[in-house]
Formats: sequence, C-alpha cells, structure tokens
Amino acid sequence: MNAFWGDAWTSFKAVLGPVLVGAAFVLALLGPFYLPGAVVRIGMIWLAVLALLVLTFALAAANLVVAARRATRGGLPRTLHAFVPSVSRDGPGPSVILVVEPSALFGVNIFVTIYYIEHLDSGRDGVFERAIGIGRVANVQQNGLIQVVVLREVPSHAELWQRIRNHDRSILPQIVIKPSIDFNEAGVEVRFNE
Repeated sequence: MNAFWGDAWTSFKAVLGPVLVGAAFVLALLGPFYLPGAVVRIGMIWLAVLALLVLTFALAAANLVVAARRATRGGLPRTLHAFVPSVSRDGPGPSVILVVEPSALFGVNIFVTIYYIEHLDSGRDGVFERAIGIGRVANVQQNGLIQVVVLREVPSHAELWQRIRNHDRSILPQIVIKPSIDFNEAGVEVRFNE
C-alpha cells in the first residue's frame, strides 16, 4: 500500500507545478481588468481554489494511470525496425541490426537475448517467449533508440529470421530484447572446486 501512496504523491508533484503555472498565467492575464475598488466575494475565491484542487487531483490520477500502464508493459523495448546491411568486400558483416525502443536498461556493448513473443489462446496474459538469438548493443543513438547487432541466430528459427529480414510488420512488434544472456550461450564455463 505504501508504494501506491508514494506513486500517487509523485504523480501529484508532477502535476501540481504545471497547474499552478497555468493558474498564475490566467491571473496575470486577468490582472489588468481588476479595479482597486472592486468587491471580490470570498465565495468566488473558494470556488476557484476548489476548482484548482479538483483539476490537480484529476490530472494526478490520470498521470498515475499512465505510469501504471507503462509499468505493466514490462519496460522491455520492442523492435521498431530491422536493418539488413549489404554484404561488404571485407567479409561477412552482421546479418541483421535491430533498432529497438529507448530503454534505460541498455548500454553500449552489453550482450542481449532476443525473444519472440507468441500469444497463446488462454487470454490476455497467455504469452510464450522463445529465445531466437543473441546480440550485442552496438549503439545507443542520441534520440534514445538502441541498435542491436545480431551475433547468433537460433538455427531452428530460420524462417522467423527471414521474416524479420523482410520487415514483416506482424513480426517486428513481437520481438523483445532482454539485457542478459544464458551462461551456456555466452560460452562461460562454471567450475566448482571439489
């Protein structure tokens, strides 16, 4: 329950500043129309304060809902584009470079696992993730997009990789990149002293 109130307070703080700036802007525009001898009723002031509070709480609730939806998505970036480099004279280059959404989880030169998400018939949460390859983050662009060079493709998913190379619009959004790889895939051997 503490996490909810912490998130609610963060949303309230994020919204309160712009609401108060907007209210100050409106008051600044109305300032020249105020006459020194005019009578301002206290009821109108309370009504304006109440409207400002209602607006603030409504925007804070909306901000909280948007943040919750973003958090439930998992925070893992999805693939936006697949770039297939032309064959160079220097030898074979990378087979595919995936351009994925911005994410704070990734840095240059980290190894990643590439997954394909299949939706099962069991409803909204019924998904199955298949590891289809290993890659390395080659670049984090200035606009935040991440370039992942595919280092190894799982051979049993050759047809899926061909569809990725052909920029199949139904496949690319189902590709998810995770910032870790299995020890077996990395070629790291773990030994225990006996």
